[in-house]
Amino acid sequence: KSVDQITRADIIAVLDAMVARGSAGAANNCYAAISKFFNWSLSRGLIDTNPCISIQRPSKRNTRDRVLSDEEVKAVWGAAKQVGFPFGTIVHLLLATAARRSEITTLTWDKVNHEIIHIADTKTHQPHYLPITPLIAESIECIPHTHDNMFPARGVPDNFFSGFSKCKKR
Repeated sequence: KSVDQITRADIIAVLDAMVARGSAGAANNCYAAISKFFNWSLSRGLIDTNPCISIQRPSKRNTRDRVLSDEEVKAVWGAAKQVGFPFGTIVHLLLATAARRSEITTLTWDKVNHEIIHIADTKTHQPHYLPITPLIAESIECIPHTHDNMFPARGVPDNFFSGFSKCKKR
């Protein structure tokens, strides 16, 4: 359909189908994208009214407050140690720093010294400095210093590590 022919009923049908198949979170994300798209379309004069007006978020947001127990942290740490570099080392640094995955995997050697890790690309776009504890230092010492990226992509060292799904399965 042309953008000006999409109705509120069309949008609701798509969102309800997503919720019905068990993808409530994805339906919420889809709703946000659709709503933003129609706001943009309205601002550009492509439509006269936004069909998302008065459509409610498809599902209640599920907030997560699950925290690993001490035993689970030990189990994850041990499993990561067995996996080794790069994925196991990434997991160790994630546990030791509580940084976001992208903040760790996009580290370059010039952002690390003996005292701090400088994380420039945070979610808030504010610089963030992590003190290097003995545990963090131990993990960093296991990383080969062969490229500018601490965690280079396999076969493409100028890119950052990827392949999380395969590593998590393993």
